[in-house]
Amino acid sequence: MAQDSTNPQRDFIIQRGANLVFTQHVAANLTGHSFTLVGKQSHGATTADVFSLSSLGGEITTSVQGGHTDIICTFDDSLTLGFSAPAYGVYALQGTSASVTTRYAEGTFYVVP
Repeated sequence: MAQDSTNPQRDFIIQRGANLVFTQHVAANLTGHSFTLVGKQSHGATTADVFSLSSLGGEITTSVQGGHTDIICTFDDSLTLGFSAPAYGVYALQGTSASVTTRYAEGTFYVVP
């Protein structure tokens, strides 16, 4: 499941207890960026995140080919098993380099049993 960053609005489905790989294709070389993918119950939610993945935590990796980067976010089954289902929320995929943060994708996620 890959999509170019020129259309960053996208939705995805998480099956509870299953592995999921979410890939965002970006038409730029993002070597040196760190990434986060955070899911919340709603926009502006102040409750705990539904999920939080990061390149520092090892759940997000990148593959750079020339002037393009694939941002690869991996949800393993032990993480998704802890999700309530059915449920939904919103997420944002962001990258940071030299203290500048850029949003590369956002949308709605759905958790299904």
